[in-house]
Amino acid sequence: MVVITTRNRSGNDVYQRTFSSDLADPTDSVEISKLSSIFPHNFLGIQMFSDAAGTVPIIDSTGVFTIAVKTLASNQYEAPPEATIDATDPITVDWAALNGTVRVTVTTPLTDTVKWQVVLQSVRT
Repeated sequence: MVVITTRNRSGNDVYQRTFSSDLADPTDSVEISKLSSIFPHNFLGIQMFSDAAGTVPIIDSTGVFTIAVKTLASNQYEAPPEATIDATDPITVDWAALNGTVRVTVTTPLTDTVKWQVVLQSVRT
C-alpha cells in the first residue's frame, strides 16, 4: 500500500480551506494530514479519472473507498458517521470533528479508474 501525503491547499480564507491530494493509483491510499482544528466541519469527495494525467473525469466506476479520521481528541483512526463512498454512485460525505488526519483507502478494487484524488473542504461552520 502506497500512502500519498502531499496535499495542495487552496484558499487562505478565515472561513474555509480546500485540500486536494495528488493523483493516486487504484491501489493507493491517500492521507491528508496536519489539518487545522479551527475548521471542524468537513466535506470529502472523490474525483476519478480514466487517464494517467487526470484530465478525463469519469462519473462512476466500481469499487469502494473507506474513510478514516484521526481526531485531535483520540490519537487513533476512527470512522466518521458515513465512512464509505461507493464508486458506482460517488457522493460527498461530511462530518464534524477536530481532525488531525484523514485517510482514504480503496477497500474494494476499482475498475475503469486509472487515477483518483481526494478533495476535502474544511469550514468553520
